[in-house]
Amino acid sequence: MDGIISNLYEDFKRFEPVRIESLNKGWSSDDKYIVVTTKGKYLLRLSDKKQSDRAQRQVHIINQAVNADIPTQQVIDHGTCLNDTKYFILLSWIEAADAEKEILKYSTEAQYDFGRVAGGYLKKIHGFHSTYQLSDTWDELFNRKIDKKLEMYKNCELKYENDERLIEAVNTYRKNLSSVPLVVHHGDFHLGNMLIGRDHTLYVIDYDRHDVGAAWEEFNRLPFCYDVSPAFARGLVDAYFEDRTPEIFWKMLCLYTATNALSALPWAVPFGMDEIATMIKQTESLYAQYNDFTRVIPQWYRR
Repeated sequence: MDGIISNLYEDFKRFEPVRIESLNKGWSSDDKYIVVTTKGKYLLRLSDKKQSDRAQRQVHIINQAVNADIPTQQVIDHGTCLNDTKYFILLSWIEAADAEKEILKYSTEAQYDFGRVAGGYLKKIHGFHSTYQLSDTWDELFNRKIDKKLEMYKNCELKYENDERLIEAVNTYRKNLSSVPLVVHHGDFHLGNMLIGRDHTLYVIDYDRHDVGAAWEEFNRLPFCYDVSPAFARGLVDAYFEDRTPEIFWKMLCLYTATNALSALPWAVPFGMDEIATMIKQTESLYAQYNDFTRVIPQWYRR
């Protein structure tokens, strides 16, 4: 690590760095560093050179977010470094607190309002220009994803209790899949990838999991919101649909969150018992929200 940091000092000497330190935070595959220079503080993200096309797409999305007035980090520079082995994105630093903790300091009404702000941001993101070209329709793409996740769960050494209810819900609601327009996804849109500033500004960060898909699939991260703040989750949905949420949305939301749960446990196994316990707890919450999948509108949305 010390050798890498020494090389980064040399590669980024034009920015006059005075301190570079590793930032071990989040689940991104990128290596992240805090870079303090004579001119300010930055976040440096490094990905493998083979992922340069994806990194450049991320830059394109971040720039669109800035142009759409979504508070986020600005791209300062990007390109190759470390003897052309890594692709870097240098981003402005945001002095703000993690939203998933900070939001609980606010009233329920304020949490709902933050959710409405987030819903407006998400609507804008889904209007971004995409550089992806996919030939398959959404129902073809997502049915393949479902089959893959069912297989992952089947082969997993661990199982959820009453997993037949989860599997039945997935197989029931997948029948509602259809060919719909594909939009740009943030890819991981939830409170864990948001910040709240001292001026109460809500920021959206971490676009590295961006992809394209049906707009409503983006809501598959809502469990990471409603488990923290049901009011925030309600505000997000209400604002996105301009207070006219279609009934079919709830069926699709159940499908997308239940499908995520199928792969959550196999994903957690290599990371050990803490992550396994987290995913089991979150799936138990999902069962409770849908009353063992006997209702379609989740408990967190009921007022």
